[in-house]
Amino acid sequence: MNFVVIDPGKHTGITTWEDTQLVSAMVPMTFGGVGGIVHMLTRQLHHIDFAICEEFVGFSNTRDEKGAIEIIGFIKGWCEYQGIPLKMQAPAVRKGYVPFAKAYPGVEHIPADIRIHAYDSIAHALRYLHKEVKLWSPPNATLTF
Repeated sequence: MNFVVIDPGKHTGITTWEDTQLVSAMVPMTFGGVGGIVHMLTRQLHHIDFAICEEFVGFSNTRDEKGAIEIIGFIKGWCEYQGIPLKMQAPAVRKGYVPFAKAYPGVEHIPADIRIHAYDSIAHALRYLHKEVKLWSPPNATLTF
């Protein structure tokens, strides 16, 4: 199972996965940077089984929110065009998984001030792996989400 997870925003967190293993983590700084990463992923389509994207909830009152909406639309269009199943997640579902996301290696190359966006993408992946396909469990089994 190979998938990509997108946490859209001013700084978009993008991670790629093979089963429960983080393969890559990126935080492009611009809309064009997101497009470049999507172009790279398109060349690897035979390796992408599905995508997960955070759904935007609310009203677009700021430039950052409008940017997130545009990125979500771009990702939805790309997935539809390429025939990639897209799973949307509410922003709140990642919250309990962020502490576990911060324990994942592979994001050290991302500047510390924007690294949280990669962690958010990882948290969305962990939520999916935990709740949807049961391939991952929090290290402390007494935690509930």
